[in-house]
Amino acid sequence: MLKSLTIKEVYNSEDDNILKDFYIPALKNAVSYDRAVGYFDAKVLTTAARGLACFVENGGYIRLIVGATLTDAEYKAISDGYGEREFIEKLKKNFDESLNAFNSNLYKNQLNTLTWFIQHKKLDVKIALRRGGIYHEKVGIIKDAAGDSLVFQGSANETNNALSPFNYESINVFKSWIPELKGHIEPHVRKFENLWTNNVKNTKVLDFTEITSGLLSRNVQNVQRPNISLELALWQEHLETESIIDEMPKGPQIPKKLYGNDFILKQHQKDALNAWKKKNFQGIFELATGSGKTITAIYSAVKIFDSRHRLFLVVAVPYQSLADQWVDNLRMFNINPLVCYGGEHRWLQSLNRQIVDFQVGLLNFVAVVVVNATLSSSTNTFLNLANSLGEENREYFLFVGDECHHHGAFANFNSLPQYAALRIGLSATPDRDEEGNENLRKYYGETVARYTMKDALDDDVLTPYEYHLVEVSLTEEEAEQYVILSKRISQLIAQYNSTKVQLANNNTLNILLSKRARLINGTVNKPIALRALLESMHPIKHSLFYCAEGNIDNIDAEDDTDGIKQIQVISKLLNSMGWRSSQFTANEDKTQRTAILKSFKDGDIDSLVAMKCLDEGIDVPACSTAFILASSRQPRQFIQRRGRILRKNEGKTKAVIYDFFVTLPIDSVDDGNIERKLLIAELKRINEFASLSLNKGDAYKKVEPFLKKHDLIHHFT
Repeated sequence: MLKSLTIKEVYNSEDDNILKDFYIPALKNAVSYDRAVGYFDAKVLTTAARGLACFVENGGYIRLIVGATLTDAEYKAISDGYGEREFIEKLKKNFDESLNAFNSNLYKNQLNTLTWFIQHKKLDVKIALRRGGIYHEKVGIIKDAAGDSLVFQGSANETNNALSPFNYESINVFKSWIPELKGHIEPHVRKFENLWTNNVKNTKVLDFTEITSGLLSRNVQNVQRPNISLELALWQEHLETESIIDEMPKGPQIPKKLYGNDFILKQHQKDALNAWKKKNFQGIFELATGSGKTITAIYSAVKIFDSRHRLFLVVAVPYQSLADQWVDNLRMFNINPLVCYGGEHRWLQSLNRQIVDFQVGLLNFVAVVVVNATLSSSTNTFLNLANSLGEENREYFLFVGDECHHHGAFANFNSLPQYAALRIGLSATPDRDEEGNENLRKYYGETVARYTMKDALDDDVLTPYEYHLVEVSLTEEEAEQYVILSKRISQLIAQYNSTKVQLANNNTLNILLSKRARLINGTVNKPIALRALLESMHPIKHSLFYCAEGNIDNIDAEDDTDGIKQIQVISKLLNSMGWRSSQFTANEDKTQRTAILKSFKDGDIDSLVAMKCLDEGIDVPACSTAFILASSRQPRQFIQRRGRILRKNEGKTKAVIYDFFVTLPIDSVDDGNIERKLLIAELKRINEFASLSLNKGDAYKKVEPFLKKHDLIHHFT
């Protein structure tokens, strides 16, 4: 019985093994276990299985309440009686996904235990739904056959770290047989019963047992009777495997080595940080792609923490693949950030808890990586939590916007945290339209540091490169379509005689421009020209092929839902010529991308075939040869693409770029002005690439006949 145990009033992970010292002996003497914990996912449920193997012999019964978050719209829909089904489906999907998120032996054993209990009608699960927040109660009630009980409450949530030595966690334990503790016990017991019967104001409680049972039974095969000896052995294995965490230095650290070399900031990085400091820790770093923007920003965070001893760091990025890369880079500085993407259920509870702990001083350092889609979500969940840090923490709040030019757009600009006094905007190409530039200045301040591609090449920060042009002529049919589209575009611009803003918002004009761009980028002659070029080469390791987003056989369509994508054609072509290639697109998940990039780095595949996915931020330093089959006319894209290719890497002394530029077939146009404008548009990219190359003269020779024909010699600088 519980009375026979030596139970302390307080347990903490610094001095106690909460699992061995409290859970196992208490549950071994119990017949019922009520538990209310935080957010609902598979990890919460499986870790709630701790110590339950010893509970089996008693025929014990468990009631588990876990939390979930409702938006205002969802709360109203459920209250009105018609939104419950939709929300349950959402929870099912999230729970099903989280079941496959972990794969340790301990996790599998916990799943087995949980499934055994639920299949034997020994466990019921309910969901507590809160409006605009989370159910954050952490209470347990363990009762024995004599009617005595232990009520415990405290910071030890049902998470993997909470009951291990790695986090400082504590619980307060109240014994029912001590009369003086009645006032501590009864409120918790009463609250749990009210929750279980759905009788609490502002909280909706739904039964989730049947759904949990179905999902678990589908995911766990050959369920075995739980065994306490096995559980303890797996826990010991887990602790031994993870014990290195306890030996790591605490808090952010400047590494002694980075990428195998002694870590020393380069002069342009020091200059950027000094200029930022002089501007009261606000400003934009306009640093060339590949010159170390990410490392500069992380270094600044570590130094701020060293001087102020408190820091709440938020890094916002446009894409999840780039966010994953930031996570890896932060870990090199002993920073293990909370990732806020992939669904609110994955991060909401943790973010809320870390913010509260930071506010009350339990945590002095928090790092968060968020994607712009989460930042600017219509629910404002992330923004509201970030702003809850308040005015009192503004001097400890550092916001880093990577590829910050995205934040000049109206939706993103209005989603930036207001209480971050420390701000860094990172971009090789921050310039936007007038309104976007003004938004960037309002939030981040002025550009405090510039380091150009020329600077980086002169300082040997980037790899020197050769630049080769490959001419591709449109087919007669494509040229005819190009002329028609160009004339309609010119007529529309002349007809409206509108401001830039009005023209930018003109839907008809944008459709025509999009069609013309797809025609140029997706011409059927580009794969033909590529084949002719590759016939004189052997497969080149660490090569990259940039393809058009659209299809090559549906120019008349207003979208790209039909036809064959250029990336598919190029992939098939490479395969037929003996090149080992892999596509790298938005369709691959994180695990697939990691595997692809590793195979690319190791040389197991020769080339990556991509569209836009490698434009911003993703590091592929091993890449030494690039074939640019398609490019937008926006300088940002082709400048960033060049930066991807020129990153330094061991053994890489030179990069080579092949750029496919488009011309019109001879005598296909009766209006030479259209051909001239096409050439001018292509020259923007050609000039940019050729100007810093090792062989600028070769590019000039390639375009010289066209320059002379249209009196454009002065356009080649």
